Amino acid sequence: MIKLKTAKKLLSPVTAALMAVVLIQPVTSIKAAETKYPSKIIADYQNEGNDIYSKYDDVFEYSDGLAVVRRGSKYGYVDANGKEIIKLKYEAAEDFNDGLAAVMLKGKWGFINKKGKTVIPFKYSFVGKYAYGRIAAKFKGKMGYLDGKGKVVIPFKYERTYNFQGNLGQVENNYKTGYINRNGKIITPIKYDELFAFDEGMSLAVLNDRYGYIDKTGKVAIKFKYDRAYAFRNDLAIVTVDGKSGFINRRGKVLVPIKYDEVNLFENGLAKVMIDDKWGFINNRGKARVPLKYDEVRSFNDGYVQVMLDNKWGFVNKQGKEVVTPKYDKAYAFYNGFACVSNNNKWGFIDKTGKEITELKYDEAYDFYNNYANVSINKKQGLIDITGKEIVPTKYDTVYALLYSDFIIVINNNKFGCLNKDGEEIIELKYEDITELYGDLIALKLNGKWGILNSKNEVIQPFKYDSIQAVNDDEAEAKLDGKTFKIDYKGEATPK
Repeated sequence: MIKLKTAKKLLSPVTAALMAVVLIQPVTSIKAAETKYPSKIIADYQNEGNDIYSKYDDVFEYSDGLAVVRRGSKYGYVDANGKEIIKLKYEAAEDFNDGLAAVMLKGKWGFINKKGKTVIPFKYSFVGKYAYGRIAAKFKGKMGYLDGKGKVVIPFKYERTYNFQGNLGQVENNYKTGYINRNGKIITPIKYDELFAFDEGMSLAVLNDRYGYIDKTGKVAIKFKYDRAYAFRNDLAIVTVDGKSGFINRRGKVLVPIKYDEVNLFENGLAKVMIDDKWGFINNRGKARVPLKYDEVRSFNDGYVQVMLDNKWGFVNKQGKEVVTPKYDKAYAFYNGFACVSNNNKWGFIDKTGKEITELKYDEAYDFYNNYANVSINKKQGLIDITGKEIVPTKYDTVYALLYSDFIIVINNNKFGCLNKDGEEIIELKYEDITELYGDLIALKLNGKWGILNSKNEVIQPFKYDSIQAVNDDEAEAKLDGKTFKIDYKGEATPK
């Protein structure tokens, strides 16, 4: 198993598969679970060695200092040290929020505090989250709101209620919906077909199949005149009338004419739009920055976007200049200053001026990362640098450059070796496995035992260890016959 200290971007599918084994840590003590009330199974396993994971079937995320745990069909809570704070006696349990947590007992929901004391009795068939001092709850088929002490502050008279958003709560009756305040006063008449969450101070609403917007006072801020509309993003919202779309601001003023067959959200000041099956980009005043003449356009990346015309791909910059005339069968996005392009199923690279820095001769090519790109011919891999020079010929099963040292790992017939950054072989391809360490050192496995070499192929630690792995940027840990040794950045081993 190849072990790397870290990997932000992988250089080939083979490398990806190898690294996945390392980066995905197996956690056998955590089991998947289905709960009667939604919650997240803990995702951070940094305390995996803690006995808490062997004591319980499920351990959930910590919230408000406590985590829900499950054993069998019962739920309770533990603190950050794994100490059981609240006994496992509940049929379902939710995260603590502002000192309260919803739990179920004998099929009914109530709330407890962090000492396990019942604060709100177990008599509700449904409860929501404690938010902004209010809890949505269902009692005898109707819904209302409680405060944090269990007092009914808004009567049970609604068919449906939602968690409060600030000072407003959404309620429904007879398939119509509106907003009330925290005292139950109706702020927005209960007459709307749909209400959506507030974004940038506005709630998208539907009335008689027409879309408009309501502000937080309940006032209609933008009239109900659109066939379709969307939430505001950066003071702009997409609206549609008679099959045409454009953008309005929060005052309802049309900033981008409602004339496009299709529009996309703005990203970095530009939006992808289409008229009569021709695509381009506009700014937030509706001015075309990339003319609407292309059959297809992708998204900007690294300052450039792929555009297609007559089944050929090229590139346009943010000023709308066609830097690369559409002439390639395929083209991938620019990444770190270079893009992979292809004609007749052969790949190569171009720079941001459109210059081909390599011939289009490779069967596969991958993005540049750390100044190198993987390429392959006839299923054999090599490496090129940012000048297009092939520093490692395409003759290996797998090739990749390490991120934190000057080694290039090469593999043929399941044997591992190393090259330097000039592509010269410095460690023979005869090893069974490899682990990245730091600086000038690398750990390798030979005849079932691990040792350490430097870039001069000198033995720094003999091949006698059962395992060696990096601990941090300047320290490794080796195991031998059950004993553990610390190996420093010089390669010297001392018992731990």
